[in-house]
Amino acid sequence: MKPTANPKMRLLLATFSFPPNKDGVAEASAACAQALRAHGWAVDVATAGPASLAPCAEGQGITLHHFDIAGTGHVRHPFQGQLALYRQFLLSGCWDI
Repeated sequence: MKPTANPKMRLLLATFSFPPNKDGVAEASAACAQALRAHGWAVDVATAGPASLAPCAEGQGITLHHFDIAGTGHVRHPFQGQLALYRQFLLSGCWDI
């Protein structure tokens, strides 16, 4: 499905898992993104991914942004990786939601 010229809304879906991962969070996130896209929303997905993945890709009218970030935020397992790049991405976005 091609993106519409004037989407109803612009949405950022931030999730730690997205296809091609095969888990419940990935599948639920993809279903949500596809449903919103089908209703005319512009959908960007920010997700974790190894540095070997392309930082930005598009499929089915959904733009994927991969960031090599790991951790839980707990003091024993702090977030690490492309944190500065992710923060800059969030600050530069123009999403409605």
